[in-house]
Amino acid sequence: MEVIKRSQLNEALKTQNYRIICESASKKTPPPLGRDFQVFLCHDTDDKDEIRALKAYFENKGIRAYVAEIDDPQISWKGINKKTASVLQNRMKECSKLYYILSKNSQASTWMPWEVGFFNGIKGADNIKVIPIIDKDEYEVLNFPGHEYLELYSTDGVNFENLRLLKRIDEAIS
Repeated sequence: MEVIKRSQLNEALKTQNYRIICESASKKTPPPLGRDFQVFLCHDTDDKDEIRALKAYFENKGIRAYVAEIDDPQISWKGINKKTASVLQNRMKECSKLYYILSKNSQASTWMPWEVGFFNGIKGADNIKVIPIIDKDEYEVLNFPGHEYLELYSTDGVNFENLRLLKRIDEAIS
């Protein structure tokens, strides 16, 4: 399981891709980075600053990442509606992978469980990856009562209990 630290995202803040993404987001126009997405970033909209940096992080690695509010700024986020659901479904069908971005905010999201369930149904669990964004003091995001289903998507042999052990090791060293 890939874990991304905010310190890694700070490097993405210095890139041209990040500047393009932020400029497009402020103008509410899709960024001119291309529309052939490989990865659907399933995230909570309250993590918008981190998600912009994460999109740039993946773009810098050559991974085309879809972020709904950046790449489809016309979507309405006022309540759940069929038009928004349809746009998201079509985008998920286009992408080969879904990255579930686990954060403190993701646990309160109403869309994220729906997105991961839909994607699992059309592409299968092997194409879903849970990526926690954490700092040394933020391992508590890995204690997610009611979201235990996320452990189904740890296909690389690393489980959340191992990450919880890392927290205890970090605490012992500090």
